Amino acid sequence: MIVFAFDRDLTVDVNKGPIPLAWVRWLASTANEVWAVGNQRLKAEAGIPGVEEMRIRLGIPKKAARTRARRTRYVSSKRLKFLAQMAAIPEPDKRTWNVNSKIKRLKMLAQIFPDAELRIVVDDYDLSHAGGWKYYTPAEFVAVWGPRIKEALPFVAIGGAR
Repeated sequence: MIVFAFDRDLTVDVNKGPIPLAWVRWLASTANEVWAVGNQRLKAEAGIPGVEEMRIRLGIPKKAARTRARRTRYVSSKRLKFLAQMAAIPEPDKRTWNVNSKIKRLKMLAQIFPDAELRIVVDDYDLSHAGGWKYYTPAEFVAVWGPRIKEALPFVAIGGAR
């Protein structure tokens, strides 16, 4: 089994990305696991699980997870901006925060699927340093996996059905 982890924005064609949504849906219909690790709108659009389902599988209580997320957001934005002003240090980069949260999500998926033969993450952010994951940019994924998907599902190759 292969575990695929997809971001949405600038990755899937519903938001300016090169990967057809139909490909993600088709991969989810196979024996592989396909998960949303970025923008959670992809869950509804592709019919795949996301962060909330990861937490449920790992037994993290819903309320505790939300409280922790709120606390993290608060510390990441308001508190750090205040500290940056007081100490005259550069403001924290939103992109760095986003990459770190995705790395945490990939670690959660690795815990859920420790015996996966391959773990693939597709994102416009560089996640090549995520241990145990093969990272593809959206364009690389289309180049490497596109021919395989087109062969298995030819009508999707032309842009697919949404």
